[in-house]
This record gives sequence, structure tokens and C-alpha cells, in this order.
Amino acid sequence: AHINVLRGAFNHAEKLQYLVNTNLKYEPVKIPVKPIRYLSDDEQARLLKELTPHLGLTKLQQQYRQDGYDMVVTVLDLGLRISEVVTLTWEDVDLTKGTIHVTSHKVSKESVLHISNRLIEILIRRKAISQCAWVFPNKDKDGPRGHDRSTIKRAAKRAGIADYEAFHILRRTFATRLVASGVPIFDVSKLLHHSNRSE
Repeated sequence: AHINVLRGAFNHAEKLQYLVNTNLKYEPVKIPVKPIRYLSDDEQARLLKELTPHLGLTKLQQQYRQDGYDMVVTVLDLGLRISEVVTLTWEDVDLTKGTIHVTSHKVSKESVLHISNRLIEILIRRKAISQCAWVFPNKDKDGPRGHDRSTIKRAAKRAGIADYEAFHILRRTFATRLVASGVPIFDVSKLLHHSNRSE
């Protein structure tokens, strides 16, 4: 793209009769295209299995795994950023209508998203034991959960997903599933709260 701009500038200067070195050569620039990495259905299942609490773990470990499981499903089904997930409050959730109100401070956008059936079940479970305003509270129940994703990263490693890239790979998985099902790129971009389609 930059080479094309330079070539155009030189051509325009030549038309204006400026002295231009016409012997300049513009070598083509090859930009490597990196495949978009997302989780396959099997990888998603393996990751969620490793995040499922089980006997033999401490109460705190079980809580961290359950939080990790619930957060992963939230991103897979809604495509939210980590900052949007951890700042969700119960005022944002309408279980009757099956919707969530999301505010993206990164791009100053608000939207109402429909909740999948499995996410509704998760939210009903969390609401039943909730002791504060936050959907994902910190351990003291007096504020939102932090951005620590170490539990999910360790689960990904146990699941054999060596190139797991934190939450962004989950957002790409959400987007890929929508595109594969025929949702237009523009609509997917809006659901991801992107300020533009290249973000």
C-alpha cells in the first residue's frame, strides 16, 4: 500500500513537470499472510473440560475454574473483550428477555446482545449464589474480577492448546463461527464492537 502511494506521488509530480528520476524501480513487497487462529469445536470442548471443577480441588481452585469456564463461554457466545466481561453487572443482564446490555469503553459503544441457552443457564446459576452487583466479582465480593487469566491459560495448556493467546483467540473463534454460518462481516464487526473492520 505504501509503495502504491509513493508511485502515485512520483507520477503526479511528473505530470506537474517536476524533475523526477524515472529510473527508480519499485520492487514488489510481499507481505506474509498469517492464518487466523481460532479454536476448533474439539479444542473448545477440551478447554471447557479442563475448566470444569471437580473433587480433589480446594474450594478456591474450584471457584477459579468455574469462573474460567463461565467467562470462556461468555466470550465464545458473545464475543466480548475481557474488560467487557469482568465489568458486567446484574443490572446489565435481563434473564427474562434473554439479553445483556454491554458498554464498550474502548470504542465508546453500547449494544444489547441476545444470550445463548447455555449462557442463560450459567447466568441463572451465578445469579442464584451472587452476593454483589457484579456477574464476575473479585474474591472479596466488593468489586469486579481482575483481568488475571492464568487459570484459563493453564487449562489451555492441559488441553493441549499450545498456542492459546488469551481471550483474543476466543473472540476470533466467536467471529469465525458467525462468518461460517453466513453472517456478513460488517454485522460480525458490529457484534465485536470494533471501531473498524481491521481491528
